[in-house]
Amino acid sequence: MDKHEINKLLEDGLLAYRHGNKDLALKQFKKAIKKSPNEYLPYRFLATTEYDLGRAEDAIDHLNKAIRLAPEGESGPLEDLSLIKMQLGRQEEAESILQKAILVNPNSLDAHLRLGASLITCGRASEAIAIYTKALEIGPKNFQALYGLSHAYLENSNFEEAISTATQALKAREEDPATLTILGVAHYQKENYSEAKRYLSQSVALNGTDQNTLVHLGRTELKLENFDQAIAIFEDASKHAVNSSILFSQLANALSASGKPAEAVEVCDQYLKTHPLSASLMQVKACALRDLHKFDESEQILGQVEHRKPIPLKIL
Repeated sequence: MDKHEINKLLEDGLLAYRHGNKDLALKQFKKAIKKSPNEYLPYRFLATTEYDLGRAEDAIDHLNKAIRLAPEGESGPLEDLSLIKMQLGRQEEAESILQKAILVNPNSLDAHLRLGASLITCGRASEAIAIYTKALEIGPKNFQALYGLSHAYLENSNFEEAISTATQALKAREEDPATLTILGVAHYQKENYSEAKRYLSQSVALNGTDQNTLVHLGRTELKLENFDQAIAIFEDASKHAVNSSILFSQLANALSASGKPAEAVEVCDQYLKTHPLSASLMQVKACALRDLHKFDESEQILGQVEHRKPIPLKIL
């Protein structure tokens, strides 16, 4: 085996990959494998290219080969495999692979960051806190670790810690809209509504299309009794998310709170035409009908949703 020749094939393959010539990249990586079938890197690069071309199962097979051939302490192929599993919606498999990656390389920052994100997605924020804390030991002041930890604190209802950690994250990356949203939501949970509005408004100014941030900003305006602003926010956001029951229910709530229950009922009816089983909209409509003194109609709607158990929502 000519090591120089193998490296040249890999370099040519990577260059082709970066320039979008995936077929040539595949060809070069396969040549490298043929010349050196016991090297792990050609399999790893081949798998990445295959996945980009929609060949997920081939990519998984070649990553498993790369894992078997990888030198001691090399967790890269495991991390690549976990990412593919996540993107395929196989969350539990991805988590198990990431735990193996950390056993192989306890100082892998990427493995800790991905595992933390996976745990938050699965609603296991307290476990994510421990993982992100370890990630910060590996990479002090790392933005992704700080952001992930602040998110985990928020989901675990540790609002003071979320604010403190998110503030540190902003020092690492100024004007990051997602971090500003975490700060805003944490202040909202602590009933610091003016501070919440400040951070959420900054986030919207940087990324005005994020529905989650718009929802929280609208709710904050409601708490501050800025009804017109809240209505305007929810109306604008609902135009771009016509299937969002959260936005439509919040818009209807804002209309009711501003003394416009009839308009709130209209908004609910508009959404319920296409989503007749939306319990949240039915509940808002029932409250608005009560405000209109239509008690029988209100009770009838409440009876329809009484047996439904609400789905617990994440904070962010």
